[in-house]
Amino acid sequence: MLYGGQIDGSGKRRVQASSGTVTAFLRSLWELNGLLGGGREKSRKDHRHHAIDAAVVALTSPATIKALADSARCASVAGQRLFSSLPDPWPTLQEEMRRHLDQMIVSHRVDHRVAGPLHAESNYSKPIFTADGERRHKRKLLQELEPKEVERIADDHVKEAVKRALAGRTPKEAFKGIAGASPDDVTMPHLRAKDGRIIPIRKVRIVENVRPRTIGRQAKVRHVASGNDTLHHTAIVAISTKSGEKWKSRSVDRFEVHERLSRRGSIFSLPREGERLVMVLHKFDCIEMLGQKESGRSISCEVFRKATLASACIQMRELEMRS
Repeated sequence: MLYGGQIDGSGKRRVQASSGTVTAFLRSLWELNGLLGGGREKSRKDHRHHAIDAAVVALTSPATIKALADSARCASVAGQRLFSSLPDPWPTLQEEMRRHLDQMIVSHRVDHRVAGPLHAESNYSKPIFTADGERRHKRKLLQELEPKEVERIADDHVKEAVKRALAGRTPKEAFKGIAGASPDDVTMPHLRAKDGRIIPIRKVRIVENVRPRTIGRQAKVRHVASGNDTLHHTAIVAISTKSGEKWKSRSVDRFEVHERLSRRGSIFSLPREGERLVMVLHKFDCIEMLGQKESGRSISCEVFRKATLASACIQMRELEMRS
């Protein structure tokens, strides 16, 4: 271990632990919480709060802990504010900490691995062509239905039976005990055969407006689609138009990436004619968005939800703002 152990050969303790309670007291006492715009409370939205905690822990010695305990004891006896008599380590602590924080750039672990699910777990039906166009069906357990999916039940008779059983409740409330229900339980969704038999309904087909891809062969053919956790990256390209340059996103899922790798090609698409590649974003990538020249402020953001095949929206989560 470092220093040869917690206590070195001369008997001096070299390694010690500082409790979170002590760190919180000192951080508040030395007025360090406000350095990240959190007021008197610790701000966890800005990852630089870990640097403040590290600095406080580094300044926490056995003497500091003893002085903290002595200050609390004296304050209770004198009826003063708790820890009011404990001074800062040095007068310019806040100024120096603020200067270092302003120069600090938070670094996040980059993860661009191809490993992961290739498609969403749902399997879809073969294409069904109607007057409104192509559609697909997906089977789903009643207790897993979302309220908005009830109107998308494919079979009208089944839909009406489900609505009667719901009686104004949500599917999760109404069908939470359906797995152990008797087949003859008429309170659960059911249809009646011509001979009077009760046909219980446990799964329904939901109409989905998706364009899945077909994978597998012969008996293993499946119709699957991408999900929010299957996308690998989103390419942002700039397209020249009469009104100026516009940005457009193109999402690539892991299945497509594996196909490109099998052809020994690049996992990234080259810009088309008249386009310019701006950037490629993966989930949890960090970018800096510059503000207006008048304000001179910039925002560091983290991509936490990429564009899906059905949506071109890329959502960001603010990490920190600085001038």
